[in-house]
Amino acid sequence: MSFYHRIKVFCFQPLVLISAGIALLWSFADLSERFVTDNISGNSRDKSLVHKEFLSRIISSEQQKDIAALYDKYRVTENNASQEKESVGLSLKEQQEQQGVLKQVFVGDLKIELKAVISQGAPAGNSPIEGKNSTVQQQLKALLLVSNAKAGTAEVQEFANNSLVHGYRLSINNNVQVSLTRTLEQGEQQITLTMYQIK
Repeated sequence: MSFYHRIKVFCFQPLVLISAGIALLWSFADLSERFVTDNISGNSRDKSLVHKEFLSRIISSEQQKDIAALYDKYRVTENNASQEKESVGLSLKEQQEQQGVLKQVFVGDLKIELKAVISQGAPAGNSPIEGKNSTVQQQLKALLLVSNAKAGTAEVQEFANNSLVHGYRLSINNNVQVSLTRTLEQGEQQITLTMYQIK
């Protein structure tokens, strides 16, 4: 049996024919999806005209307006998006009234969250979190996620115990909580920033 004859017999096997057919159909579907869909989606204005013509044949103009009004409340416009960005966070008065145990603190455009308390270079056998050794206590660091809602940025920043954090004095309480304090005209503002709320 020649090489050509073996290839001819192999190609006409049912499994090979079915596989080739499936591959051909898949290729055709892929190509048509890429080229035809791009033309349709790229021309959304024409698409909406087609929908309007179709709808005008089926329903009255009054019903069309009612349907459009229902969809309008879900549309995102530039004004809605900018209002949402501005409404993220708290007003200055609300920021000054923040007290107690919180998962997040707002300072200006910033939102601050506690992500971890770590110790660096702590000697073996001492527990820096419990504060058994005061020299070790200074080696604790708090990792805070500082997000700027308006700029759309977020960054994890490292702060040492008793350092300043955007106007607050930070002191590490334990491995899941830090205290943030600052003096305002109304008095001292004390916030316990925690990694999670204990119920």
